[in-house]
Amino acid sequence: MPIKKFFTLKEAMALIQEESSNDDADNSDRGHEPEICILPPDDGAESELEAIDEDNLNPVEPSDVTGHIHVFTGNDDSDSDATVLQNTGSTTNSHSADETRAATRLSDRTKRKREEAPVSIAKPSKRQRQTSKTNGKNYEQQGKGGSVRSKWKSSNDKLSPELPDSSPPVLADVHPELICKTPVELFEVMFDEEMFDHMKQQFELYAKRDKNVPDFNTSAAKIRKFVGILLLSGYNCLSRERDYWSTADDLGCSIVTKTMLKNRFQELKKFCHFADNRNISDSQVAKLLPIYDRLNRALLQFGVFDKKLSIDESMVPYYGHHGAKMFIRGKPIRFGYKLWMLCSSDGYPYQANIYCGKTERPQERSLGEHVVLSFVDLIPVKSQHELYFDNFFSSYSLLLQLRELEIKATGTIREGRYADAKLAHKSKFNKTERGKFEYCSDGKVCVVRWSDNNVVTCGSNFDGVHPVVMVERRVKGDNSKAKVPQPRMIGSYTASMGGVDLCDRLLSAYRPRIKGKKWWWNLFVNALNIATVAAWKIHCKVLPSQHLTHLEFRREVVAGLLKSVSRLRLGGPTEAIPPCVRYDGFKHYIKSTSQGRCAFCAKNTIKRCGKCQKRLHETCFQLYYTKGVHYINTHAITESL
Repeated sequence: MPIKKFFTLKEAMALIQEESSNDDADNSDRGHEPEICILPPDDGAESELEAIDEDNLNPVEPSDVTGHIHVFTGNDDSDSDATVLQNTGSTTNSHSADETRAATRLSDRTKRKREEAPVSIAKPSKRQRQTSKTNGKNYEQQGKGGSVRSKWKSSNDKLSPELPDSSPPVLADVHPELICKTPVELFEVMFDEEMFDHMKQQFELYAKRDKNVPDFNTSAAKIRKFVGILLLSGYNCLSRERDYWSTADDLGCSIVTKTMLKNRFQELKKFCHFADNRNISDSQVAKLLPIYDRLNRALLQFGVFDKKLSIDESMVPYYGHHGAKMFIRGKPIRFGYKLWMLCSSDGYPYQANIYCGKTERPQERSLGEHVVLSFVDLIPVKSQHELYFDNFFSSYSLLLQLRELEIKATGTIREGRYADAKLAHKSKFNKTERGKFEYCSDGKVCVVRWSDNNVVTCGSNFDGVHPVVMVERRVKGDNSKAKVPQPRMIGSYTASMGGVDLCDRLLSAYRPRIKGKKWWWNLFVNALNIATVAAWKIHCKVLPSQHLTHLEFRREVVAGLLKSVSRLRLGGPTEAIPPCVRYDGFKHYIKSTSQGRCAFCAKNTIKRCGKCQKRLHETCFQLYYTKGVHYINTHAITESL
């Protein structure tokens, strides 16, 4: 059986024209039967829609992912940003972005072998290895005008001069107005009214001009409810989208049915858009940039109020066809969009930048250095903060550059990136007993190597080894634990580096489940998720002893966005009204009802609120909806008057 070939568009058109001019020619002379296949676009600009069932909300990870993907490996030490693989669904080949997209159909057996085979990564050349090893020396010789190479001293962690040390102001002291804000008001600080107005304009422009639906109209209030339903799907999980409007006893969500019709929700999702298609940049994610630009400005509107910061990568799950899709082996989320994030040690996100592959940067900068220095430029008072990052970013030259900027930094370092520091080789050091460490310093950077479960090499431009702390580690071959020494630099790095990972856990805990067919849908939902997590972290910082849990906070945000409460019950105690609804001053009115207990004074009354369905006396009505007012015997006061 001859091998069938997938043709590009130009090849297919040429073949069709050839057949039309030679109708009497025998097709068997060509040796194969032509077959046309439409492959996914490079950047999603040609088509926004994905071939998925958006009504099915169950998480599904496909067995094969088509389109271009960028492969990152832990051994990639070169200056290239990524290895690009093109997977057509039938085979996996390495191509450049400008080459003709063609693939050969393989048998199922060959396909399985190719999928199971590891990705081959070319070894760096001798020149690349020499450049990597002399990374620190080159920086100092060029940056210092040809000065003499630094002298490393073993068993010395003294750094001079010491970097200035100060702490950022407390957020609640600088912005006391945040203390009294409700959860939905804090969310709107991050996702403000300007954002909703921008979405309204783009929704209508996209529907009327691009989709030719002149009768479509919406409002910022309806888009608020649309966003509220998306956030609700993160913790109120159903199998299908339409189940939220179901009337079955074991399905449905009453707050959703009271808020918006199903057809209206699907119409808003259909015309969801954020950028003018006729005035768009060349970025692969240009259709999402207006949302992320506004979000990043909102995240930094109060400045950087945490002392310890961390930089790392974050993944947004995505299995469709887009040029910005990444593949990172060994990560919990292997396929998806990659974001560079700057977070505090407790998980507050300060910045989230979408990575689209190679970017313009100075030739002497590696990708890791470029990411770190671009984030550092956003920090107003650099001496107030400590920066932590992993071995993808760190190098001796980066630590020196940050020291010149008076920002304290610590990070694990890969082999060959710590200049000519005098440390035992990793292969020999791995055979030593657990807890042993060596360190040296050149007066500007201190590098320490510690033997734990694996050998850890860490460098810092401000921190040292002493005082050494004792930590518990499990003994090999035994269930008991023993105390081993740990350098102070390693302990500080371990305690402060996990900010981005903590933010990722918060984002994944209640990630909205409603799907969309457009390639940027997951990034949009991720922006809503980041805004919610940021609002909750601010709530925890300004109210450290009285803050709500993450789930409680999200529920109040959703209740505030939807401007609704649970359905009227026939008896028994009713659920407490969320503060964001109780004190909003919106459509609360008194009406007659059957006799029952007043929600404020617990005495019998025949009046209730028409919105909240809470029984209230006329004298208690105003007091119940006034923030900070508690029950007093109003009837006794009335009688005395």
